[in-house]
Amino acid sequence: NKAGETEGFGVVLLEAMACGLAVIGSNVGGIPDIIEDEETGLVAKQKDPQHLGNQIIRLLSDTQLREKLVMKAKRSISTKFNWEVIADRFIEIYKDALRINHT
Repeated sequence: NKAGETEGFGVVLLEAMACGLAVIGSNVGGIPDIIEDEETGLVAKQKDPQHLGNQIIRLLSDTQLREKLVMKAKRSISTKFNWEVIADRFIEIYKDALRINHT
């Protein structure tokens, strides 16, 4: 891959999901860490405009799918990506590092 062709971590996807929007992302970089295909969003194949278009049409035409994705995405944001959870993870990483360095 050329530099700049992937998303390291899709913060804009997190923001959209937190705002109650259904999202579509490609299956590259850090995006699959955020979007669980068919659960918290839809994944489109990288560099495949036909597949992306089909995913967009699915979201526009399937209200039930959109509502499911939005509900599960909001739950995912609140349980995996809120600052309290992230801070707790960092604290555990630091504690583990201190334990390893003191043994």
